[in-house]
Amino acid sequence: MYQYSKSMIFVTSLSVLMACGSDDEKAPSAEFNPSLDVNEIHYQVREIQIEAVFEYENGSKQEFRNIYRSAANLSEESIIRRTIEGKYTLEVNEQPASVSILDSNNFEYEKNLSERDYCEILGKSQASGAARFDALELNFNLNMNLKGKDCPPALMESFVTRQKEELAGLNLNLIKTLQDSGLWYHEASKAVQIKVRIKGVSS
Repeated sequence: MYQYSKSMIFVTSLSVLMACGSDDEKAPSAEFNPSLDVNEIHYQVREIQIEAVFEYENGSKQEFRNIYRSAANLSEESIIRRTIEGKYTLEVNEQPASVSILDSNNFEYEKNLSERDYCEILGKSQASGAARFDALELNFNLNMNLKGKDCPPALMESFVTRQKEELAGLNLNLIKTLQDSGLWYHEASKAVQIKVRIKGVSS
């Protein structure tokens, strides 16, 4: 469970990608060459599942669930696993993704922050999955709650800003489209639950 602090001290910064590991030289992939400093695996996104629940200060609730499989929704998504001197990173739409790859196959992270004033922000941001030679799986979960009554505007604004920053770390065009279209409304929210599941195959 992470808690935000007014000083905004980040235990783990999602904007900075940390990765380490080494590939198994016996891995059956024509793309992998241990003699090269840079290796790339390009993934074609086949499916994105999104679930989102927003609860607002006025007591209303917005729920969103959808599974995207069509080229119209997914063709603009680009995901690459890069290997540079034995270290791994994920690049989504030409930007480093906020995911730490612990070895050649698996990655997982969890953030913890805190922020308090008259009210309190509680929550957790997690990602896990596998970036293999043949396929990609990425699971992202965001849970946040604004606890208290008559919260100061600055803290309420921080709550909304943090939601958007966590989601921006994924760099998915589909999420940006949902936000820009108004299907997702972050303002005046007091509780948020978002799940994103990405499946892809190497291309």
